[in-house]
Amino acid sequence: MGIQSSQVRRYRMPVIIVIIIAIGYVLVQYILVNKKVTVGLSLVQQTVAYTQAGAENGKTVLVVGDSTGVGVGAATPAESVAGLIGADFPDASIENRAVSGAKVHDLLDVFNQLSNERAHFDVVVIQIGGNDIVRFTPLKSAEQDLAQVLEQAKHVADNVVVFSCGNVGTAPFFPFGTRWAWGVRTRAVRQIFLRQTAATQVQYIDLYREKKDDPFAQDPKRYYAADSFHPSSDGYAAWYTSISPVVHSMNIGF
Repeated sequence: MGIQSSQVRRYRMPVIIVIIIAIGYVLVQYILVNKKVTVGLSLVQQTVAYTQAGAENGKTVLVVGDSTGVGVGAATPAESVAGLIGADFPDASIENRAVSGAKVHDLLDVFNQLSNERAHFDVVVIQIGGNDIVRFTPLKSAEQDLAQVLEQAKHVADNVVVFSCGNVGTAPFFPFGTRWAWGVRTRAVRQIFLRQTAATQVQYIDLYREKKDDPFAQDPKRYYAADSFHPSSDGYAAWYTSISPVVHSMNIGF
C-alpha cells in the first residue's frame, strides 16, 4: 500500500507542475492582451480620419470601412491609406465615413444613408473585414452582407475598390500558440471576399500573404502599431504598394 501511495505521488507531481505552468501562462497572456486592448482603445480615441477638400471640379473619393479606414495605428492621418491616396491625388476630394469597430453588415446602413442623400463619387474605397474575422461573424452572414454591400457601392460610385486586412494570424496581439487559428479564420473570410468581388465584378486587392512572404510577420515591430494589432504607418505604406496601382488606374487625377 505504501509503495502504491509513493508511486501516485511521484506521477502526481509532474501533472501538478504542468497545471501550474498552464495557469501561469494563461494569466500572463490575459494580462498582456488586456494591456494591448487598452493601448488599442487609446489609439482609436486619438485617431482622426483623413479627409481632403481637393480642387474645385476635382474627382471625388469616398472611404468607408472599419478602423483601418479611419487609419488607427498610423502616426498621422496623412499616413493612413486615405492620406496616401490624398498625397498621390491632391486635387481629389476625399470624404471618409469609416468607423472603428465596423463590420461588413454595418456598411449596409452607410450605403443606405448615401443613397438617401443621392450622393455619388468617382471612386469608393472599402476597407472592411477585420472585425468579421476576430468577432466571429458567421461566414454565411458575412457573405450575404458583403454581396449586398458591393451592389449598393456600385450605385454610389463609378469605381469600387475593396480590400480587407492582411493575415490576422501574424498579429502579435494574439497569444503565441493561438495565431494559427486566426490564420485559418482569415483565410475563410478572404475566400468570401474573393468570391463576392468576382461575382459582382468589383476590384479586389488581396493583401493576404502567407507567413513566409508577409512583411508583417517578418518584422512585426515595424509594421504593427503599439497595440500589436493595427498597422503602423509603415504597415499602411506596405498595404499601399498593392493598392496604389489600382487607384492610379482609375484616373482620379486631372
